[in-house]
Amino acid sequence: ADIYVDLEALRIAFRRFISGVPRNGYVLLGADDEEACRLVDVAHCPVETFGLTERSDWRAVDVHYDRDYTRFDVVHGGAVVAYVQLPLLGRFNVRNALAAIAAANLFGAPPEIAAAALGQFQGVRRRLELRGVAQGVAVYDDFAHHPTAVRETLVALRAIVPEGRLRAVFEPRSASACRRVFQGDFVEALSFADDVVIAPVYRTMLPIDERLSETAVVADLITAGTPARYAESLDSVTDIIVETAIAGDVVVLMSNGDFGQLHETILSRLRTSCGRIEVNGS
Repeated sequence: ADIYVDLEALRIAFRRFISGVPRNGYVLLGADDEEACRLVDVAHCPVETFGLTERSDWRAVDVHYDRDYTRFDVVHGGAVVAYVQLPLLGRFNVRNALAAIAAANLFGAPPEIAAAALGQFQGVRRRLELRGVAQGVAVYDDFAHHPTAVRETLVALRAIVPEGRLRAVFEPRSASACRRVFQGDFVEALSFADDVVIAPVYRTMLPIDERLSETAVVADLITAGTPARYAESLDSVTDIIVETAIAGDVVVLMSNGDFGQLHETILSRLRTSCGRIEVNGS
């Protein structure tokens, strides 16, 4: 939001990028995204798509999620070509795996070999990284800092949290997240959680009429039926999470910064709060 004037300017940038790939190149596009699909006709080289929709050239089917793995079959050319047991969570990681398998296939690695390799991949830091469990409360760290990433992160966790509360803690920190342009989209994305804590906007030098309003996000979430509150400081974030913790909670802290290392602070506080953590809300 701080680079492109509007969405059309962003579309133009992608059209130029895709049209610049040489004829002997190769383009992979995400079939689950309408904007990406519009780029097919721009390319001068072979194009393949990946995703969960039927129109995908590389498609994930029979997707199942649990706390440790995402499992699915890969369909290409109308046939199942691989089975993936991925030690990562979320639809976005299914799409990432499909893209990796498709790219590897281009360079001669059969899908079943690529799928086996992905089964050993342990992910990267700050992408739905479980930082620890204390008093039955699981604390995750995630780099999500725009509405799509926030939504996908929460949807991924929701799939493995059939019981217990999914608690989202969001710090508006990136150049885009601090701006009001995505305020409504953040409300929609964060509503996938059971309750939400909004930390202070990181870039306070932005003009007030351009800056995201934490209190407005909280008010809109509450109006939409999602309990939410604004924490006026990082210390307040910790207090809110720890003092209202219930065994079985899944807490995810989302920021593109270090978020004051609150993950470890929260876990440390929880470990020393023996006897005060509620169980099943009682």
